[in-house]
Amino acid sequence: MTNDINNKIINELNSILSNKSKLPSKNLIDNITHLKSSYLHKKRYFHVLSGLESDYKFIKKTKLLADGFGKIVLQNKKKQKYVHVTPNIKSLQTSKNERFLRYHETNAGGDLHSDGPQLSTPPRYVFLACIKNSAQGGDNIIVDCKRIYSDIKKNERALLNALCSNYFIERRGFNFSNQNIFSKPIFSYKDNNLKFRYLRTYIEAAYEKKNISMPDDKRDALDKLDLY
Repeated sequence: MTNDINNKIINELNSILSNKSKLPSKNLIDNITHLKSSYLHKKRYFHVLSGLESDYKFIKKTKLLADGFGKIVLQNKKKQKYVHVTPNIKSLQTSKNERFLRYHETNAGGDLHSDGPQLSTPPRYVFLACIKNSAQGGDNIIVDCKRIYSDIKKNERALLNALCSNYFIERRGFNFSNQNIFSKPIFSYKDNNLKFRYLRTYIEAAYEKKNISMPDDKRDALDKLDLY
């Protein structure tokens, strides 16, 4: 079943490019809709599209595929829709700048996090495409935040209350007002819709920028969340 949907998507991407089109076709969007309903929305939450040939049209194919999922969220203040995950050598050579880089600008691993926590409306889907395999590393850990929320709600109500309160978060990569910082909860639940917003590095950087110590109960809550 997985191979079937993979083949349909890959064949359609090749067909679109052979016709020199720059927009997703109806067939591609239909296949993506099936992928969403059968995999991404049914407690699996992720899908590996294997078999996509890494040829000279690879980037065009991946952009077409991303476009087929819906509106693309801007990645930074430069209004880029796509960014390459590659070290920013110039900034990495300046030690004082390294700690303020975003993960895609470094060759270091990062904390467990949700994507786009600095955005007013984070993306619903996260799309990663590997252009070239690394010799080592590149591991990913995928966490089920709904399960974590359910466990905390059942067993640790005080912890849940803390995580549902507002934390300062740095809006790294953008240029908003208020020191590029806003205040949002880690977990929020409204209209049967759970939202999870978390990147500890950005949270701690926000408190540092505001020259405010994070309250002990909030820090303890993050320590406990990291253990889940």
